[in-house]
Amino acid sequence: MIVPATTWGQRQRLVKPRITDTERLHVYADNWFALYINGELVAVDSIKFTPHNVVSVDVLPEYPMTIAVLIKDNADKDTGMEYGTNIGDGGFILKLGDHVVSDASWRARSFFHGPIAGNRSRPEVKHTPLPEQWWSIGFDDSK
Repeated sequence: MIVPATTWGQRQRLVKPRITDTERLHVYADNWFALYINGELVAVDSIKFTPHNVVSVDVLPEYPMTIAVLIKDNADKDTGMEYGTNIGDGGFILKLGDHVVSDASWRARSFFHGPIAGNRSRPEVKHTPLPEQWWSIGFDDSK
């Protein structure tokens, strides 16, 4: 799963932050993530595929803010199955301070899916290559 570039902030100019603007960012990922803010890698999940991780970092935000996250569920690359014969459920929540929380309005796209149609007896997966520079500020996430 990927949550591509979503722009936060309605300001028309870049606002330089002050140290007092630091916000705590929490990422809850089932099972792993890499987080980019404004085209820069900010955090990579350091917990090896443990169910329902949470990783917290302090962020000094610069607005407008583009957030892009690559999320991976703990699924077998050939079958899409998780922990043997289970169908994975992958999940993600991002919370930045008291004002930014991911929700259904964020754009998301799956690049690895399986087992297709929930077929456990003959599991197949669909792999789609990640778009180039999906984390960049200028990435067109309209599709």
